Amino acid sequence: MTDILPATGRRGAALLATAMGATLLLGACMTKGDKGPLTQGWTRAEQLAWYHGDQGSRLIPHAWLMALEEKGSQAKFFTFDRMAALGYLPPDADDSDGLKYGLPIGFALNTRGDDGLIRSRLRWKSGQGAKEPWVGMNCAACHTNEIRHGDAVVRVEGGPGMTDFQTFIEELDLAAEATLADPAKFDRFAAAVLGAGAARDKDLLRGALKNFVAWEAQVKALNDPPDRPTSRYGHGRLDAVGHILNKVALINQAQDPFTGAADAPVSYPFLWNIAQHDKVQWNGFAPNRKFKLPSGDIVDVGGLGRNTGEVIGVFGDVNISTPYPGLDGYASSVNVTNLDAMEVQVAKLLPPAWPGSFPKPDAALAERGRILFAEECVSCHAILAPDDLDTDIKAVLTPIWAGPRPVGTDPWMACNTMTIRNRTGNLKDVPEGYFGSGPKYGAVGSSRQMLVTSVAGSLSGKKLELAEVFAKAGLGLPRRIDFSLVAPGSETAQKTAAQRLAICMAEMNDPLLVYKARPLNGIWATAPYLHNGSVRSLYELLLPPAQRAASFTVGSKQFDPVKVGFVDATGSASFRFSTTDTQGRPIPGNSNMRP
Repeated sequence: MTDILPATGRRGAALLATAMGATLLLGACMTKGDKGPLTQGWTRAEQLAWYHGDQGSRLIPHAWLMALEEKGSQAKFFTFDRMAALGYLPPDADDSDGLKYGLPIGFALNTRGDDGLIRSRLRWKSGQGAKEPWVGMNCAACHTNEIRHGDAVVRVEGGPGMTDFQTFIEELDLAAEATLADPAKFDRFAAAVLGAGAARDKDLLRGALKNFVAWEAQVKALNDPPDRPTSRYGHGRLDAVGHILNKVALINQAQDPFTGAADAPVSYPFLWNIAQHDKVQWNGFAPNRKFKLPSGDIVDVGGLGRNTGEVIGVFGDVNISTPYPGLDGYASSVNVTNLDAMEVQVAKLLPPAWPGSFPKPDAALAERGRILFAEECVSCHAILAPDDLDTDIKAVLTPIWAGPRPVGTDPWMACNTMTIRNRTGNLKDVPEGYFGSGPKYGAVGSSRQMLVTSVAGSLSGKKLELAEVFAKAGLGLPRRIDFSLVAPGSETAQKTAAQRLAICMAEMNDPLLVYKARPLNGIWATAPYLHNGSVRSLYELLLPPAQRAASFTVGSKQFDPVKVGFVDATGSASFRFSTTDTQGRPIPGNSNMRP
């Protein structure tokens, strides 16, 4: 949702009445709905495939994750109850794979082998092969949610999950560190992982765990450097771009990489209609590029590249090897077949309709909302029929500072994307586009451009899978998710935040310094609002910025059908989000104000 805020004081008094009614216009057409999943165009088999399909994410060996205890306790770390407290949804009663392997929705097994990999090519037991199962995340971890009103519970596929990724990773790392430091805890861990081979392979396991802990410490040092600790993301937000750019600095194996705090968290975007967009990401920096084949099938090469970058950021393993391998590409864990199939399935995802079990909007108020929307919003947020999965959507990109009506809200997601740089490591002297004879990297380069190069090299290393994707599309064969569980060299440090902000403001006409508007179908199911999740409800979004709450609680799944958002209530899975610090100053990354 764009950060252009149309409301003015003269309309403030009418907004509470119109916010609920306006949801009818915003793709929330009435349905007979009941408890359970909303009808969004997917079969149950497709839903289950989405929940556990492997993208190539390798966070931690499955056996380790099941055996880890919480720091300071003998209680298991990775349980459905503990993960639910962090917002991750437990498997449904018919989710046999999730129940069998102990995986909440959005967690997947990777068993494709570790040949050519580096970080995740660990050996911790005698006779271990290359296909030991690892656990990672897929799209569903961040893009599946449940919304509750009274006794009614609805599942929203492709909606922003109310998950606390930051706390999950921190607690996982603490559990692993404690296991390594506490002999008794390690002995229990070894017994669970190795069984009868514990006495024989304990030292091998300890060495592998040390390597895992050391890697996690490197990731943390870049994402959350001690000299500039990041703010808390809370539920429903993540600085995914920051994590991805920092991951590139690690996989290129540069010595002493620059720190680049992942300090610009944004809401997880909703995925319905995404295949129709010409540009994606909150600032539109990732293009969709589609090839239509004679069969009529479409291969979205842009989507495949974008999702490869996502896998690299979320626990993918890529070997940026030297010398430059050219067409042979880089070895990686990226699962091209499933990434393509997931993009195909997402293209069929319909926006969620307003559930029949929720209070019915008043038709008269809906009409008032329709008028307000036509006056203030439609120029950026085009109206799209709720069942329209074909019309191309051209992004409306509004500058943060430049132009007659700038967005003006928190700039850091866009500014970081534009300015973060790092040492190039093994990418030095590699063409910036990976292929061709264009400019080559020096000792320091744009992190965003290095991501592009890493993606191109990873996909080049998956030529056989890419050929299969195009062959299936060319012949019109099904492409389904397989979830069978078998620059200047003189730079020596990252520029400071103040320096990078100055660059962004001086270059305010740069095409990256924008935020994107899109059709608002299903917007009722995507709170909190603005790109960084800093506004609790549609009602507050339409208020003058100064009248919005400076803090509210996130993590609740209880829906407020009047103000259209989640209730501001504490619970076992909640976090107090603040837009300002104790002195009333905007928190970078969290602001919902315009200057």
